[in-house]
Amino acid sequence: MSHFHTPPRPEPLWLDLVSLDGGGSCPAQFYGKTRDGRDVYVRYRGGQLRVREAYGPGDDVMRGRLLCDVPLGPPLDGDLSMHQFCTLTETLVNNAVPPKGDDDRDLDLSGATTFFRQSVWLSEQTAQELLAEIVLDVAPAMPMALPLPGVTVTLFYRPLVHPDRRLTHENKPPHPVARRLGQPIETLFEDGPYGDQFALWASFPTEDDVVRQTLKTLAQRVEAAAPEARTQAFDLETGAHVPEQHRCERIDRRVAAWCLAQENRWLRAHPVKQTVKQADAEARLIGWRPEP
Repeated sequence: MSHFHTPPRPEPLWLDLVSLDGGGSCPAQFYGKTRDGRDVYVRYRGGQLRVREAYGPGDDVMRGRLLCDVPLGPPLDGDLSMHQFCTLTETLVNNAVPPKGDDDRDLDLSGATTFFRQSVWLSEQTAQELLAEIVLDVAPAMPMALPLPGVTVTLFYRPLVHPDRRLTHENKPPHPVARRLGQPIETLFEDGPYGDQFALWASFPTEDDVVRQTLKTLAQRVEAAAPEARTQAFDLETGAHVPEQHRCERIDRRVAAWCLAQENRWLRAHPVKQTVKQADAEARLIGWRPEP
């Protein structure tokens, strides 16, 4: 996955509040009160800002009017200060904008900064080869190899699995799905859906097209290491295809080859509930593997 995100400017809310309390992270939440006694609720999580206002004093704010619902920050961001919220939405608390705190977690969400995120699963060998390619071939030719005002770049990598479990079944405890099936299986991603394993994160001035093109070049190198492929879903108890669970995702060729080498190897395997109230013991056991 690769993604550029420039925060959009929310429409002004022009809220006039007598109080605003709260805080936190992932989500950041604020609870306010208008001068005529209506409740206001603010929630920021995963980059999404939502604001609701009760229709009248004493009404449930969660069923109130949706004033704002915008993808403000980059995906997975969950930090928003009271000062930021009021500044970005033209909101006043007792006729003033709350002062800026000392929290350095706040991102620049004004639109002047663009954020870039890319993450993909790679085998250790492929990741090391890619790291060497970036360091020896790409980075020296890139402007971001030198410190630039307003530019931050982070290249993040952690091993796919514990060293004694790399693409093997040695020393692995029985998979919970295997215990239910009564037969051994191997999965590469034991924690379910994909997460960040090889990631490139950056922020830069929105108007800087040189850095933007640099990041596009790096992203192309990363994507080439894990081309997009189709993964098929199977009911592990019946062996039947589950077409509605098929996916397209980026997969390291080494990972795909490991998975296809044996019938009991899967990218991931876990229960999938058909209904919200369905217990895990009754949920359908689904396994995913690359299409041959």
